[in-house]
Formats: sequence, C-alpha cells, structure tokens
Amino acid sequence: MIVYLTTTAHRYTPLIFLETVGHALNDRFRILDYDGAFRMQALAPATYIFADLERLDADTMARARDLWAALSRDGRSRLLNDPARALRRFDLLHALHEEGLNPFGAYRVAQDARPSRFPVFLRGEADHDGAIGGLLDSPGALDAAIAALARSGAALADKLIVEFVDVRDGDGFYHKYSAFRVGTRIVAGDLDFSRDWVAKPEAPESPVAAHYAAQEDYVRSNPHAGALMAIFERARIDYGRIDYALKDGRICTFEINTNPTILEAHWTDPSWGAARRDFAAALADALLAIDDVPGAGPAYRLRESLRAASTPAPYRGRLLARDLLHGLGLAALERPLVRAIRRLRGSPRKH
Repeated sequence: MIVYLTTTAHRYTPLIFLETVGHALNDRFRILDYDGAFRMQALAPATYIFADLERLDADTMARARDLWAALSRDGRSRLLNDPARALRRFDLLHALHEEGLNPFGAYRVAQDARPSRFPVFLRGEADHDGAIGGLLDSPGALDAAIAALARSGAALADKLIVEFVDVRDGDGFYHKYSAFRVGTRIVAGDLDFSRDWVAKPEAPESPVAAHYAAQEDYVRSNPHAGALMAIFERARIDYGRIDYALKDGRICTFEINTNPTILEAHWTDPSWGAARRDFAAALADALLAIDDVPGAGPAYRLRESLRAASTPAPYRGRLLARDLLHGLGLAALERPLVRAIRRLRGSPRKH
C-alpha cells in the first residue's frame, strides 16, 4: 500500500491520474492528510510518501519529522521525502546556483543580497502560484515592486527574487520540461511550448506537429534521466516533479514540487494521446515498484473524487469549464478564457 501524506487543502493533486489512466492503482494508493496521520495512535507498515513539504508550517513540519522518525525506528515501512533533509525551493535554487548547476540566482526579499543581473521576477517560496507580477528589468523596478507588495499587506519574509533566464527556441517558443522522480526511477512527464515566459499553458498554444512529436519523443526517450536524478539527489527528494528547461544544453531547474498535479489540463487534447499513455504507463510502473511493503496501510482513508467538495473551488471551476469547452469542441478558447479571468481577478500566473 502507498500512503500519500499531504496537506488537507491539497489532497486533489493525484486524483486526475488515479481516476483516469491510473485507476488500476486506486486500491493500492491512499491519500492521508497530515492532521489525520497525527491523530492516529499507530500507522501500519506501508510505503509512505511525505508530500507537500514546501507548504508545511513550522509546527506541522516538526510533527512530520517526528512521524518520519517514528516510522523509521519501526523499520517496516518504505519512506520517501525525509522532512528533515529535503531542500525547500530557495535552498535548492541557491545551492544549484552556487555549485554552478543553475545559470540563475535566487534571493530572499527580506535579506540584503540582491541580483547581479536583470530582468528578475518575484514569487512566493512556499506556494505554487507562480510569478507575482511581470518581469522587472532594473533595480529601481524591483524596489518599486517590493514596495507595492509591502503596501498591499503581503508578507515579505517568504518572497523570493529570481533571475529570469530566456529559454526561447528559434521559433520564439518558451519550453518547459517536467519529469517525476519515484524512488529510484525518473519518469519523463511533459514538455510545454508557450509564447508566454510563464510556460504553463492550460491547453496547447500551437497545433505545430513538431511540438507534438517532440512531446512524444521526450516522454519515450527520457533523455535527461541521469542528470535529473543527480539534481533530485542533491535536493534529497525521493518523490516529486522537477520543472526545468534547457539553456545552451544545460539544465535550468525552476523548482521541485513534492505534491505535483500528475496530469495537467492539456492532456485532454487527443493529440497528446500517445505521449499520455506512455507517461501514464511509466508512472504506474514506477509507483508499483515502490509498493513493496507487506501490509494494508492505515485503516483511515480519504475517499474523494475529483469534484468532491474538498477540492478547492477555483480548481473545481476550472475543471468544469474545461470539460464544457472540450465537450462543445471549443478547446482553443480555454487558455484565452483562463487568462481573461485571471486578469479580472488579478490572479498571479503559475511559473
């Protein structure tokens, strides 16, 4: 049994996968929030994935470390993502840059250090909301953006300054790769192409045949597996998704998400069908490989569906809108609609 530990508000991330192409894993995969785990007097032997580490507050993190230690002392479970060792976003980006493995730096807003090159952008350290505002092309623009953030009442202690790296290809498309680590395996997951520097399209932005072919080739060939495993090892993360790009042949690591959405919205496009099937099969095999602990896991189980009431409303609404547009044959309108709604709400875009 695989027990997936996560924050209460973000239990939905594996559900698209489990309810569609990964449904065969349903009886071997249990989603348990940290609060529920902490209330238990004992946990049965299982494979435990400590997910969502970047979102844990200090108290929950301390209790998660105690839980890991208790399970480790018991010795009968397989454990992934040690909360006491896994690097968070800033620590990882800073280490990779200092060691020459990342071509861009990251800085805490609350500290004195400032970037050596521009443009830069602001983002939160613990969330997955992406960039806060647009690119800032000078120290003055950065100072003004930080001042505006402070005036808005936002906390600055958890905000980062990240140097921008231009990863556009010759046709002007930004590209972003995503791959998963599951134990000892790297699974190539996704290759996005976007005209926007925040390369996280809600649906394919271009029907270019070469992009579909590149996506399929990436998923099947998994060309960066060795280098990515080394980065995961440096991050001390056993399960998660790395988002990255290539710049002059070098891997540029944007982040490692320990509670990633496994299937993004654009996988509903039938043009991605072959890549989707290959990715799903590889990920399912990797998950089955870590499900090697005798026992049934804890009796407590959160039985949820993709559109359960516990799913955050913005996410639930997006899914319903997507299904409606695709059902009407209007999938091309999905991304413009999402952008318009975000502009009206002033919502940040994901990075």
